[in-house]
Amino acid sequence: MLAPVPPSVPVDRAREVGGRVTIADRVVARVARRAAERASTPVRHGPVGRDLPRVDVEVAGRRVRVAARVAGTWPEPAADVASRVAAAVRGELEALVGVRVDDVLVTVEAVVAAAPAGRRVS
Repeated sequence: MLAPVPPSVPVDRAREVGGRVTIADRVVARVARRAAERASTPVRHGPVGRDLPRVDVEVAGRRVRVAARVAGTWPEPAADVASRVAAAVRGELEALVGVRVDDVLVTVEAVVAAAPAGRRVS
């Protein structure tokens, strides 16, 4: 039987101490979705429509591939949105989950109007 890993031991050293850390695939997906949500424009279409962002992950051991579908805000270029989302997803997964991200494919599926600025009085 393996001895439990003391809480003060970093995850990277868990094997040396004799423990193992297992992270569920749904946790990886949730972290990726939250990162995509913060880096893009969340869109809610109600109970019948599709909400964005949507994220699919493939986990193979400690390696991950991510496919994200997001929305951008007009007039920001879709390429800027996609690169920002990819960087955010990669950074969060590597920092928080400790996995190697092989690929992040981002598709900008919708563009929404920017929120109107407050009423201007001159």
